[in-house]
Amino acid sequence: MVPGSAGRPARQAARGGRACWLLDCARPAGYPQEVCALANRVGREQSQSKWPSRNPAASPALRAITIVPLASMMTSIRPSVVTPTALAALSLAGSVLSAFAQQADAPKSTWKTTASLGASMTRGNSDTANVTATINSERKWAENELLLGAGLTYGETEDETTASSAAGFIQYNRLFTERLYGFARVDALHDDVADIAYRITFSAGAGYYLIKTDKVTLSAEVGPGYVLEKFHNQDEDDYATIRFGEKFAWQISKNARLWQSLDYAPRIDEWSDYLLTAEIGIATKITESLDLRLVASDTYRSEPAPGRTENDFKLVAGVGYTF
Repeated sequence: MVPGSAGRPARQAARGGRACWLLDCARPAGYPQEVCALANRVGREQSQSKWPSRNPAASPALRAITIVPLASMMTSIRPSVVTPTALAALSLAGSVLSAFAQQADAPKSTWKTTASLGASMTRGNSDTANVTATINSERKWAENELLLGAGLTYGETEDETTASSAAGFIQYNRLFTERLYGFARVDALHDDVADIAYRITFSAGAGYYLIKTDKVTLSAEVGPGYVLEKFHNQDEDDYATIRFGEKFAWQISKNARLWQSLDYAPRIDEWSDYLLTAEIGIATKITESLDLRLVASDTYRSEPAPGRTENDFKLVAGVGYTF
């Protein structure tokens, strides 16, 4: 019993499944006022934090260090040995316990990766073969998002190459609020059939989640960019651009989802020279990790390489594996 605290014993209060320990005193005889004030403050902070006792199974390692009431600690302290160092140590211990409790409840972030493959082949009156492979990964933290993707396409008909391309991108988002973010992005493309030796686009700007729920997300992005582009047998061309982007995703049901994206990037000094890319796809699960999918994509270059058409459309049916 704390000297001078008769009639005002330490008590443990259970509030909403949380444990808190309050020293019920107005400064017991012989104890500095700072001790009582610190005890009550730490107790209140612990009761207001996400204390592990709400879900004992979630953090068994913490139960061993949280079962000692603060009031019991106080009864073992003699007034004559209470020093500023002891007060600082007690305050630090309370802060560390609260930090561990909050970290134990914090959601973990992991990579989500999907690899897909689509292929077709015909033999007989015409010999054709087409293969498309893609991989996309993303990881999201509380204030950061990282997205990466790559794809390969190859097709031939009667020993003539009809498709041969490789593309990739990386994008980093920094969230300023729940919906507003800044982004930096790099896109790269090589396409033999379109006569593109390479096209590399750097862009940065601001984005905003117009819709952000567990099932539906819709975001819009805008920002300046810079393009390095080279057609085969021609000199490199470089120019400034501005990128407008939009992305939509809908988890239709537990086993089905739909996604769509649209990017428009005109040349700043000549808006009639632009690149437009679009994609829409739908996937339905056949197992927990495998799905069947149908994806349509279109690339429109208003000023293509000499002898090439402006539009490239692709429709691919295939399977996807998520891990």
